[in-house]
Amino acid sequence: GHSLSDLRDASIVLDTFDRLSKDSGDSKKLQPLRSGLQRQKRAKEEAVDEAQTLRHAADCLKEVGERVHQWTLASDGFEAIADGLRTEYRDGRKAMGRATRADDSLLFHEWRKHAKNLLFHIRLLGNILPESLQRQEKELHQLETALGDDHNLLILRQHLDSHRKGFG
Repeated sequence: GHSLSDLRDASIVLDTFDRLSKDSGDSKKLQPLRSGLQRQKRAKEEAVDEAQTLRHAADCLKEVGERVHQWTLASDGFEAIADGLRTEYRDGRKAMGRATRADDSLLFHEWRKHAKNLLFHIRLLGNILPESLQRQEKELHQLETALGDDHNLLILRQHLDSHRKGFG
């Protein structure tokens, strides 16, 4: 994931800008700014050796895949994920508290990571979810999306702030 973060962020910056400018109703005035963002995204893409990056990612996945058979579970059924579910829920609540008290975008991003992990835990339960957890899964997905949007806006803002001269 880290090896792809620059490319991901370049895409996020442009996608977030497009979503905002579409809603602004004044996309013609914003076209020069979009063109600059697009040039920067292309430059990042050209600076990366795509084949080497993909080989590296494949090698990492292969290495993990070779270790999977060594993983052990202490129990079967729900108990196999119960501790992780409880821990992620508790850690997510703590992250929420820190983020809302400090009103810090980076802490909101940490909260998002916990929300996303909890969502993955719940999805592991698949079709056996009780109706109450199915509702919570939908709400958790909405929360994770909203926190993701917040982080994307932060990345766009930081990018624009750090490249002011490049956009006139």
